[in-house]
Amino acid sequence: MQPKSVIVTGAGAGLGKGIAERLAADGFDVAVTDIDAQAAEGVAEDLRARGLGARAYALDVSDPEQVDSVVERVIASQPQLYGLVNNAGIGRATAFLDISKKDWDRITAVNTTGPFLMSQAVIKELIKHHEGSIVNLSSIAGKDGFPHWVHYGVTKHAVIGLTRGLAREFGGEGIRVNAICPGAVKTAIWGAEAQGTDDPDALFASLASRTALGRGQSVEDIAAATSFLIGNEAINITGISLSVDSGLLFS
Repeated sequence: MQPKSVIVTGAGAGLGKGIAERLAADGFDVAVTDIDAQAAEGVAEDLRARGLGARAYALDVSDPEQVDSVVERVIASQPQLYGLVNNAGIGRATAFLDISKKDWDRITAVNTTGPFLMSQAVIKELIKHHEGSIVNLSSIAGKDGFPHWVHYGVTKHAVIGLTRGLAREFGGEGIRVNAICPGAVKTAIWGAEAQGTDDPDALFASLASRTALGRGQSVEDIAAATSFLIGNEAINITGISLSVDSGLLFS
């Protein structure tokens, strides 16, 4: 069967890299995009070396011209575009009264405007084939509130709203749209600066201990959930925000 393409944003490292690797292993031709062109190319090269389909694209998801250009290039150079994973995101712990307008605008541009721009560009193509799947990476911060993460949480609440609205509007076109809300995932950016603590490992352990299952999440956990929602096994699932958090939040 002819492979289909999935675009993964922020795929040069961390969650995005793990998701790109899982989708490629599942038979998709992956468009590996990242603001760091060298990182994106490194991931794509590794996938091709393993006999898997992948191409790399430099992309700042907050830039409308870059978004349109990359989506057009994917359509022109890879198999039929079928899916999108809106993974690219930024965030770090900041006390609410210390959040600057510049910080607010930047996190909103990447975490909320980025998925909006990417979804708009991709859906224009998906409706031509009357099928497709979009997975948006939200967060447990998109379902609850956490001190020092207000700005981040607002953007992730918005991602859930975007997911639900798109699922309703484009379900009749055969397009499914879902969100994943990861809990604590120790990626490369899980560090003292990002978490606002001198001991991020202790924070990770504390969060894990508060879950029903008593553990944190791995990149592979999130990649598996993404693969499920992108693929045909979830053909009757749309509009959900799936928490992958070991039972930290029951929602």
